[in-house]
Formats: sequence, structure tokens, C-alpha cells
Amino acid sequence: ASWHMLVECRDGRGMRSIAIAESADDGRSWTLCNDREPALSARTDCAGAWDEGGVGSPTALVLPDGTLRVYYEGFNVDGGCVAIGAAESNGSDWTRLKRVDAIMLLTIGTAD
Repeated sequence: ASWHMLVECRDGRGMRSIAIAESADDGRSWTLCNDREPALSARTDCAGAWDEGGVGSPTALVLPDGTLRVYYEGFNVDGGCVAIGAAESNGSDWTRLKRVDAIMLLTIGTAD
């Protein structure tokens, strides 16, 4: 039997993403899955998106129908906004949940 876990990764530019790692030896060693490609990464298809600057801190749960739901932090490009989003997977593809689309946690900075 193998084990899986979601991990926060950073690329050479410091951009955060979420990947899946697998262990076939009861957790003694781990290998990133999907040719090291992230399962969830910064949203680049929507300029100004709340999670355009990166994603991280995954927390997962399995729903009664077997779907995996992940709650995660998203960051905007300038790092001034951190919010919580959610995504689901049926085992291969990931879909961001639109109804959650961001619970604002913190805005960093001062008002002008």
C-alpha cells in the first residue's frame, strides 16, 4: 500500500504551489508525483485573481462520495492579501470551488 500527502512547494522564484507526494515504504521516503508538477498552482488565467501570487498550506478531507476537498491559502501578486480557497479532485483533475472563491483573512499594509 502507498501513502499520499499534499505538500507546499516553492519554485526557483519562490512561487508557492501544492503538489502530491507518495510513499511506498510507510512514510520513510517520499517522491513527488505527476513528474513534479503541482496539483494546484497560482491562478494565471485571471489577471488580478486573489490567488495569482501563489497557493500553499493545504488541508485535505475526503467527502462521503470519495471526492478529495482541499482548503488552501492563496496570495495575491503583491503579497498584501491572504485568503482561503477550496478545490476538489476526483483523483486526477482539480477544480477550484467558485462559491467559496476567497475568504479574506488579512490585508497587510497601512491605509493611505
